[in-house]
Amino acid sequence: MRGGAAPRAGGGWLPVPRQGLGVQEPDGTWRAPEVSGRPREVLPAEGARALLSAWEPFSADVVGHLGTAVAGENRPPHAWFLGVAPAGAPRYAVAVLLEHAPDPQEAARVGMLLLHAVR
Repeated sequence: MRGGAAPRAGGGWLPVPRQGLGVQEPDGTWRAPEVSGRPREVLPAEGARALLSAWEPFSADVVGHLGTAVAGENRPPHAWFLGVAPAGAPRYAVAVLLEHAPDPQEAARVGMLLLHAVR
């Protein structure tokens, strides 16, 4: 699925990627990062809503999907979490991948911490 959590949260639209909320200049002042490009629709809004409604609640204000992938014989699996918040009207999306996670639930815990931190 193209775009992961963001199109589901954004009604099918993939937002312009950002790697940070601010950039600190050498003199110590902060500025918003430069953003290029435009949002684009990558799936129909009704499809985004249907996919998002299939995700499970991880807290009162976070919904998401936790998954694992085989990582080799006798090795812990890779774990990933896609999540959005607030659950009723998503504004933030996160993707977390942990390689060889002894506890796959840790990916969800990290994702929830990130989503709660930005609210």
